[in-house]
Amino acid sequence: MENKNNSDYENVKTQVEQLSMELEEAKNTLLQQEYEAGIAELSVGVLHNIGNTLTPSKIAVSMLLQRLDKSPLRNHLRKILQPLEIAIPDCPLAEDEKQKLLKIIKVLPDGLEEEYAQNISDVENIRDKQEHIASIIALHMRYSHLKADLCDVNISRIIDDAISMQSESIKRRNIEVVKEIAEVPYLKIQESKLLQVLVNLLKNAYEAIDANPQSDKHILLKAYVEKQNVIITIKDSGLGFDPAMKARFFDFGYTSKKDGSGFGLHFCASFLTSIGGEIKATSVGEGKGAQFTIVLPV
Repeated sequence: MENKNNSDYENVKTQVEQLSMELEEAKNTLLQQEYEAGIAELSVGVLHNIGNTLTPSKIAVSMLLQRLDKSPLRNHLRKILQPLEIAIPDCPLAEDEKQKLLKIIKVLPDGLEEEYAQNISDVENIRDKQEHIASIIALHMRYSHLKADLCDVNISRIIDDAISMQSESIKRRNIEVVKEIAEVPYLKIQESKLLQVLVNLLKNAYEAIDANPQSDKHILLKAYVEKQNVIITIKDSGLGFDPAMKARFFDFGYTSKKDGSGFGLHFCASFLTSIGGEIKATSVGEGKGAQFTIVLPV
């Protein structure tokens, strides 16, 4: 009888310990969700403030472009100087002084036009950067407002959005991005998290190219259907890796970069595993680039 009581006690104790563990895991999950929600809310506020600050500067740049384009000095200087050019030969000046004045009159409008053209080009470049920042803010705002619910996701569009978010970093490095996107079905998935996966992998790709001076600087993105799965691959011409590194790629905290957090690839793997997908990394070897393959169940 005593053995039975001991056995019952041990069973109850085991069940209580199991329930305690499950409650602790549930609590940690809720805390993480609250933390992520707080970060998302903070990010939305920061983005909103940046957008508000950007608007008046965009207006100022637009007005500056108009003033430069319609400047009376730029548009009418040559015409204004024509009477002076005609009058100089009859002026009581030495011949060499007359020639200097005539040369100035001929050169001045061209020099001013060239300077104005350069200024307009610089201001237009600033305007383009502002538009790029505004588009990035708009994308982040849109994705930050998405609920965690599943929704039908256009894979081609989300790849374009990920590239757009990283376009400035890619352009600055003169990296060629090539897309080969086949017709793939919409997927019911958490859109903002899939976007984060793609952004993380693109960032890893161009940073790997930075680390490989011999690289011809290109990134190839593909999307296609294979065996009831949507496959997305991101292949870069970066540093690559050896098999020993691959074994720890998706471990939390592991990074091969000096300033890396070790969270990006771990997040990618965790999210994809949670939806029944997976991520794989392949490389021929160091200095020969790498490919990350995302497998998403249809």
